[in-house]
Amino acid sequence: MWNGITSAQTDVLGDFVSDTFDQHPVIVLGMGFPALGVVHTLAIRGVPCWVCDPQRRFTAWSRHARYWRIPDPRFDADGMIARLKELAKKIGGRPVVIPTDDHYSQVLARHNAELEPLMLPCVAGSETVELLVHKGRFSEWAEGRGIRVPRTRPGNAPVGALPLPVVAKPITKSSFRYAAREMGGRRTSELRFTLLRSEAEWRKFRESNAANLEIIVLQEYVEGNSSDMYSIGVYADRQSQITGMFVGRKLRGYPAQYGNTKLGQNDTVPDHVLAEIAGIVRELHYTGIAEFEYRRDSKTGEFRLIEVNPRCWSWIAATAESPANIPWIAYRDMIGAPVAPAMDNRAPGAVKYVTILSDMANVFVRYRWDHPAWVMGPRAWWRSLEADRLVVAEFNRGDWPVALYSMWVLARDGVRFLFKMRPLEA
Repeated sequence: MWNGITSAQTDVLGDFVSDTFDQHPVIVLGMGFPALGVVHTLAIRGVPCWVCDPQRRFTAWSRHARYWRIPDPRFDADGMIARLKELAKKIGGRPVVIPTDDHYSQVLARHNAELEPLMLPCVAGSETVELLVHKGRFSEWAEGRGIRVPRTRPGNAPVGALPLPVVAKPITKSSFRYAAREMGGRRTSELRFTLLRSEAEWRKFRESNAANLEIIVLQEYVEGNSSDMYSIGVYADRQSQITGMFVGRKLRGYPAQYGNTKLGQNDTVPDHVLAEIAGIVRELHYTGIAEFEYRRDSKTGEFRLIEVNPRCWSWIAATAESPANIPWIAYRDMIGAPVAPAMDNRAPGAVKYVTILSDMANVFVRYRWDHPAWVMGPRAWWRSLEADRLVVAEFNRGDWPVALYSMWVLARDGVRFLFKMRPLEA
């Protein structure tokens, strides 16, 4: 088992000539920070990048990629596949396709055999992807194998089926988006994570969400907040061998209890966690990029596996400053280039990643209502970003169109916040 950075990968991960890249451009599915991280990592090495999504948002403004509109696969999967084929024929070669959201992974996996003659989908088998995106099914699978996961029960389970407190959350990430539309436009974040500390709260939640209990699961609560969350990103080859692994920890998320990473760093986890991940990859015959999300219980120190995401994660861009450069390793393996195994499980803080505009707004303003302990002045906040290598998401790789777009989003969300509205995630 790896205990740190195992080898000098740069000898093997040298540059290819440009015509090889032209034969294998990259199509990134999605528009958020995961997609931007993949684009920045690969485009800087000369790989032509395209990004696909129903709306021209965020990464679509990057000067390092070209945008191609596709239908939303949650409503028109066949249309999305048809447009993806059209793009592959347009750009030529045999592009590598990398999903950055669950619904893209699901559709890509289901149509893998149909797409492979035209492209190289970086995705696991459909049965594996479906298991991982469904929290209830995956929890049952993991519990049956003695994996340390929070116990999970259906949303309609009787009060008392789990010890209090419990967390109510959607079965899949797509579920809470559907539920939000059905429930009169409530913000999706209100449905993403609800902590129920008493039987009275549990009963009230059941009553107010009676029509949607079938798309909700109840999960044993693991004490802590977002700073107790660890993201272990991996790439597994076609033989389900992990050839790249990056261990990271959130330092700040928003909302503080469970939110997406606003500041994160490379970190380290115990060997038994690494062994557990390798075992899951082997048993599921997993291939592609994945994020294993663990929560360290703030009371006991025990690491509990919360979920496995069969795709890129929000701050994958941090790996570009690490020996375990996950997008680059994945790309090279997908096109048949030699890859040396690489792992980053070293002393914390050499690499940090920040979405600097939103983190600044959180630290100076929003945490006053959400988590006052994380409120600080400009000097203390700036010191919290210190690292050997700092990746600033919105201003990475001189991508000024994305920076301008991000500043507009910050201003827009600031107005919404002033009017007592919860800010949207980029």
